[in-house]
Amino acid sequence: MSIKLYPKKITGNVHIIGSKSESHRALIASSLSEGKSTIEGLYSSKDISATRNALKKLGISIIGDSIIGDTFYYNKSYIDCDESGSTLRFLIPLSIHFFGEVFFTGKKRLFERPLDQYEELFNFEFIDKSKTKLKITGNLKSKKFVLDSSKSSQFISGLLFVLPLLEGTSEIEFKSEIKSKSYINMTIEVLNKHNISIDYKENRLIIPGRQVYENFNHIIEGDFSQAAYFFVAGTIGSSISISNLNINSKQGDKKILEILKEMGGNVIYKKKKFFINPSKTRGIKIDLSDIPDLGPPLIILASLSEGTTSFYSVNRLKYKESDRLNAMLKILDKLKVKYKLYNNSLSIKGREWFEGNEVFCTQGDHRIAMSLAIASIRCKKPIIIDDEGVVRKSFPNFFEIFKGLGGKYEKIREL
Repeated sequence: MSIKLYPKKITGNVHIIGSKSESHRALIASSLSEGKSTIEGLYSSKDISATRNALKKLGISIIGDSIIGDTFYYNKSYIDCDESGSTLRFLIPLSIHFFGEVFFTGKKRLFERPLDQYEELFNFEFIDKSKTKLKITGNLKSKKFVLDSSKSSQFISGLLFVLPLLEGTSEIEFKSEIKSKSYINMTIEVLNKHNISIDYKENRLIIPGRQVYENFNHIIEGDFSQAAYFFVAGTIGSSISISNLNINSKQGDKKILEILKEMGGNVIYKKKKFFINPSKTRGIKIDLSDIPDLGPPLIILASLSEGTTSFYSVNRLKYKESDRLNAMLKILDKLKVKYKLYNNSLSIKGREWFEGNEVFCTQGDHRIAMSLAIASIRCKKPIIIDDEGVVRKSFPNFFEIFKGLGGKYEKIREL
């Protein structure tokens, strides 16, 4: 459904949803554990539902927040990953280890995203013309794996789930600079909770074999990736407070706090809440190599900041649910923001306001839709986005919260 967003500041408190990244990992680790684990704070987005349903297809019992692990079986039917790259990349090595042959399906864009690291390890065969049904065969043995992590850390995390179950010790060596290192750290942290030991050295991981997952009762902390939109909204509009975030979190996107501080933002933490006040921000240099999901909301903030903001490692945005780099450049064009794209960098010259009065395409991407909603706060005229429903992928009630904070929009006929 298309919606028309009216220029209006939002204010109030947001109880942020549980971390999508931690939820994927907790579900899979609990499924590999003997006995019953529980997950408190698991949020039911499309991506998390994809992982839950995929694990059920692989024989795991999941009822509410309870997971009965170590009960894998598979009837050779398709495992639907929908649009979730995490679900697909995390479950490929695990499924191959247990079954040797597995069938996946999902949305077309999912299989257009990089899978090259696994293609070198396993046999991939698309078995329909639309390339949405995939057969994978192979086997895993403990050895030294040399991986290129320049496009995604999810290949590494996918292997980390299963390598502790193999007979011997395995090693993962990085042949390029590690991207999204914080997500690897999150995987290791979740595995440690299940009594899995991994030795992380400078450019390699040592994973002893014949380990046993133990059950664990998880409490999922709030998601800094999703909170970022409200951090930006409070900075460019009216005061907002955010609860359910762990100030000691190891989430990579907690970096939003450092970035806002450097840009001149006003963020205060007290009584277990973050308070964000309107600020006149200034351009800085921002490296997106470890925080690609912060790219879209930070590009909106940069467009409303004094001077020039320079983003580095922007090619990381190309390999997401959409080509987010191209999508955001189209948005900047319509918002009449001046920018320069060169090699792997993007510089943006800020302005005071956006004119608005434009129709925007979300490219089917939840983070593009949420970024446009935040941009509407500083538009002089309303804007239209073509599909508000894409937020169901990660943050289904985003627009309900947006409206509850004073945001104004109306649903309109399909464009």
